[in-house]
Amino acid sequence: AAKEAADAANAAKTAFLANMSHEIRTPLGAVLGFSDLLAKPTLTPMERDRYLDAIKRNGILLKSLIDDILDISKVEAGKITLEIRSINLREIISDIINHLGVQAAQKNVEIILQPAADLPTHIESDPTRLRQILINIVGNAVKFTENGRVEVRIEPVLGTRLLCFHVKDSGCGISAHNAQNLFTPFCQGDSATKRHYGGTGLGLVLSRRFARLLGGDVQLTQSIPGEGSVFTITI
Repeated sequence: AAKEAADAANAAKTAFLANMSHEIRTPLGAVLGFSDLLAKPTLTPMERDRYLDAIKRNGILLKSLIDDILDISKVEAGKITLEIRSINLREIISDIINHLGVQAAQKNVEIILQPAADLPTHIESDPTRLRQILINIVGNAVKFTENGRVEVRIEPVLGTRLLCFHVKDSGCGISAHNAQNLFTPFCQGDSATKRHYGGTGLGLVLSRRFARLLGGDVQLTQSIPGEGSVFTITI
């Protein structure tokens, strides 16, 4: 059984490396290609702006991929440290919604924020890791939704020190089979999902690990293929 588990882990990492090489080469190829185009002497100002925008966009994507790889290696080695301090919760949530708003608008997806009336203004947490968790989970909801809505409901859990984020989308949903491996490192649904949406498959794994370090968790609480999913984050 131990040998089978080790073989399965090795196979998963091999598949992950193959997928990662593709994921990295795609934005890197775009950066190099548009850099070559910028060298043309006959460029119009509009073309120049468009090429620079493409380089920046793909550079940000490449950085995000590398950050995920570094984070998962730190998590697996137990070298993640937290910086717990007082943070303005509403400010962080507003920043994240604004950050994802452009992507949502391009897909005609509405992000609806539903904070509870008794939501605290400040909390004690790690702002960097909290941002990563929310950008991963809310970003996934936007990514897997076409012409729909993403609802983010935030509320304290009565009788505890926990804060809860319910992220509900009207996207493609997740089958029961794929849900089993959702939080397994180096896994990302099925091959069709990888081809259509891309990504490393590390976002959910990292989000759960960070949430647990912050005293909470990330769970898939509901999903219906073709109708959408609900993820619950606690910290």
